[in-house]
Amino acid sequence: MRTIAIINQKGGCGKTTTAINLSAAAARRGQRVLLIDLDPQGHCALGLSVPSGAIERQIGDALLADLNRPIDVSEITWQAGDNLDLIPSSVRLAALEAISGGLSRLPDRDRRLDQLLRWVAGRYDLCILDCPPHIGLLTFNALRAAGEVIVPVETSYFALQGAENQIRTIETVGRRIGRALSVILLPTMFDDAVRLSQEILEELRRRYTEIVAPVTIRYCCSLREAASFGQAIFEYAPESSGRRDYEALARWIESRRPAPAAAPGFSESAHEATAPAVETCVGPMWPRPATEPGNRAAELAQRARYLLQRRHEALAETCDSPVHSATPAAPLPTTLAIPPHGPEEGSIVQFGQRVRVTYRSPETARQVFIAGDFNAWTPQQTPMRYSESLGGFEAWLTLTPGRYRYRLVVDGQWIIDPGNPRTEPSDSGQLHSLLSVSAEASLPRAEAAG
Repeated sequence: MRTIAIINQKGGCGKTTTAINLSAAAARRGQRVLLIDLDPQGHCALGLSVPSGAIERQIGDALLADLNRPIDVSEITWQAGDNLDLIPSSVRLAALEAISGGLSRLPDRDRRLDQLLRWVAGRYDLCILDCPPHIGLLTFNALRAAGEVIVPVETSYFALQGAENQIRTIETVGRRIGRALSVILLPTMFDDAVRLSQEILEELRRRYTEIVAPVTIRYCCSLREAASFGQAIFEYAPESSGRRDYEALARWIESRRPAPAAAPGFSESAHEATAPAVETCVGPMWPRPATEPGNRAAELAQRARYLLQRRHEALAETCDSPVHSATPAAPLPTTLAIPPHGPEEGSIVQFGQRVRVTYRSPETARQVFIAGDFNAWTPQQTPMRYSESLGGFEAWLTLTPGRYRYRLVVDGQWIIDPGNPRTEPSDSGQLHSLLSVSAEASLPRAEAAG
């Protein structure tokens, strides 16, 4: 069984999205896939419609079981799709690494997952490990069990800096566990319309030519929407760029398949002897940018200044259509009346970096939420509150300059904002409402009373 760990300490890089959709893509290609969620947040279950309230046993229970004899994991395994099984996690997993959590007291505490997978290896062709966003015993277990590591790297300025730290961390862990790991940097959330995104990708390929995947995961709203609906991208938006990208990733991963792993019950020495050859190993052989040690700090500082400048220019490009703004009679009132909807006046009003979205609902509307790029398309995270003076619902958002897609969730139904004439089609063909936060907008001045 081939085992791949997906690791990054930085949130929002597409780690769980990659775990879910790479697993689904491999399953669609006929492989028997086991997805194991090692993140206490339990997002794999949410992204595959496994009800969290029905999860009684999870991966933590298996890690504390007697693994010296064959183990039946059917009690903790959920069928998430054809050829795809999930072993979920829960918030209880967070306590497992603590001193009193049970795992740290075991003499083989960093080998428990490896032992568990030996008993299920005959059932599956591929195992994907969604690791927690920190380096601890669970991540150590994942690296012990895995032969390969995928590091999703968002194509943004801060992610570029984080990639260097992530590589060093995996290098240190690799030395400690004494394992050779094939490492892949996977560029994610790539937007070819933004020059900064293009330059970050070029810089990743320049620094880490040998380990950057040839497949890039493009920015795709449908990926976030699919997770909020509990579906892989293949079911939610089969015509989207997200589906094409993860299908291409699965095809490439399969084409570079290493030699088969040893069967359950093999010795550690036998495992090391039959371990597949890897292109890149953690340890002294790790590739570094071709820069002299004395000049490397200066180079990074120069690149950081340059990329920061490009970031400001890219933000300016995305803010070429500022939202409608108004000057209220008092600074930032919570009950400011807005003009009727029209071609020049919509439901969006901007005050500096604060944006108010309003929805003048029919009398039947009882509960309204707003979901979009700014809250990972989570349908019940941002409620809109009813205002009698407005005769409708409103929500205040604090947003950095840029373009944001969103929709309203009215009594459980997803709709575009009827008061906002600006829309944009998603990859799946659905329309999204669009708002822009201008970098130049300033807070409105208060007018003197009376």
